[in-house]
Amino acid sequence: MTQNGARDMYYWLQAAFPKEYRTNASAEFQATKIRQMFDTYREYTDSEVENALHKWAENNEKAPTIKNMLTELKWARAMKGQKNTDPEARYAMEFITDDGTEYMVCWNGKCTFTLEEFVNIPRNKDHLSPEEWERRFKARRKKILYGKSVQ
Repeated sequence: MTQNGARDMYYWLQAAFPKEYRTNASAEFQATKIRQMFDTYREYTDSEVENALHKWAENNEKAPTIKNMLTELKWARAMKGQKNTDPEARYAMEFITDDGTEYMVCWNGKCTFTLEEFVNIPRNKDHLSPEEWERRFKARRKKILYGKSVQ
């Protein structure tokens, strides 16, 4: 994120959430807040941050916290890498423990999931795509069962 992007974001937040981002705040406070936004969202582009902010505002009535924004940004990047966009496709989530026991993850009474459900399952903390999850599962399985290092 650029400094101009951080400034634009702050002004947008002032307009969208005037109770949380007061327009009568001191110039020093505003500069500190803008600097904090710049430092926090430095690794993201202005358009990524803007899209995440607009998505947050669409779905929520309160101002986003830094954690909320980072979650939106990470989610957007995770979804950007998705190859399969078929909403009817179903995916199973397999898991293997250190002792070689294999499990199928079931959540909310389901063992197969749509793409959105799969990415949002609590077990999938990194919001991996089904393809990436399967690739990592196979690599881990090979390492555990056969003792081979996979690169």
